[in-house]
Amino acid sequence: MRKKIGELVDSAFRVLIGLIMVLAPLGILGWQFYGFLRYGTWRSMSIIDAFKLLDYKWAYAPTDWIGLHRAFDWMPLSLAIILVCALLLFAD
Repeated sequence: MRKKIGELVDSAFRVLIGLIMVLAPLGILGWQFYGFLRYGTWRSMSIIDAFKLLDYKWAYAPTDWIGLHRAFDWMPLSLAIILVCALLLFAD
């Protein structure tokens, strides 16, 4: 019985991660597309932008890990969500 519950929880977790992997990037891209249609400019959303929304001081003025900051500023948030969810989904 415990094994079946564990398998059920594992399956539910995988379904949840799969939904996040699909819906979150689509939501971000939809928000960007809406802004483009309404204002005529494409607003990029990077990992650093998300950190700024969470008010991490490192995102505003990094004093170390400068290369990581640059990589996070370059990488689109939607792609980062897909990569993290894929890692969680396929991790054993």
